[in-house]
Amino acid sequence: MKKIIITIVFLFGLHCVAQNTIIDIPNWNGETNPPNFHLKDVNHILDNFVGTWFYTNSTTSLKIVFEKREYVHIGNYYEDILIGEYQYRDITNNTDLFNSLPNLQAALPSEYHHKIFGNYMPTTPIHFANSSPIRRIDLFFHDNIGGSMNIQKITVNGQEAIEILKVCSQATHLEGQPTIQPILPDGFYTLIKQP
Repeated sequence: MKKIIITIVFLFGLHCVAQNTIIDIPNWNGETNPPNFHLKDVNHILDNFVGTWFYTNSTTSLKIVFEKREYVHIGNYYEDILIGEYQYRDITNNTDLFNSLPNLQAALPSEYHHKIFGNYMPTTPIHFANSSPIRRIDLFFHDNIGGSMNIQKITVNGQEAIEILKVCSQATHLEGQPTIQPILPDGFYTLIKQP
C-alpha cells in the first residue's frame, strides 16, 4: 500500500511540474516543449497595449479595444494573449462600416475567434519609421479578409498612443467576381489611448 501511495504522489508531482513549466513569450523558439507548459507574459509586455485606442481623420474613425487573456488553452499548452475588437465608422454619414466591439462580452467558442488576437513579439523593429523602447507585437487580424496587425507603443504630444500597421493577407478574387477588399484599409494608423 505504501508503494502505491508513493507512486501516486510521484506521478502527481511529475504532472504538476510539467503543468507549471513557464516560458516567457519572447524567449519561445516554437520548438516542442513539455506538455502543458505556459507561454507566459512574464514581463507584462502585453499590458502596455490593453485599453481603448482611437483614431480619426476627416471621414472615418477607428476604435480598438484590447484585453489581455491569461492561461488560454491551445492544443498541448497554455498561453497569454492579447485579444481585440474594433469599430470602424464613416463619420460623414455617422454609420458603422464594421463593429465587432460587442464580441468582447460575447461567449465565443474560443479566444482565437476574436477579430484581433495573438502575442508574437518579434525582435526586429520592421515596418515602422521610428522604433519604440517597448517591445513591438504582431497580432492576427480579421474582418472580411485575414491579415496581420503590427503594433508598437509610442507617445504623441505627451499622450499614450499606439502605431499600427494593418496588412491583409491578400485581396480575395474569384473568377468572374469582383475582388474583395478588406473593410479596414491596409496602412498605418496612430491611435490615442482613451481614458
